[in-house]
Amino acid sequence: WRTVGEIVPWLEPQARELAARIFDSGEAIFDIELRGERPSKAGGICICHEHWVPLRDGFGRVTGISVVVDDVTEQKQAEEALRE
Repeated sequence: WRTVGEIVPWLEPQARELAARIFDSGEAIFDIELRGERPSKAGGICICHEHWVPLRDGFGRVTGISVVVDDVTEQKQAEEALRE
């Protein structure tokens, strides 16, 4: 298990809020877009399309979260360039 800060430090405040929502509600969050500044990425911006799904133990308690992430930064930048 790894913490949100270890996995996506540039999205940590947003990710912590989402994690808290899932632990509180037990509900998955699908099709969410997160943006953050990522110093190691060209241009400094990272845009991710994500799905967050609670992991449960044998008693149905949320014990973790599985997150699927698709980095859509280049796609979003290309779409914005076309609109301009």
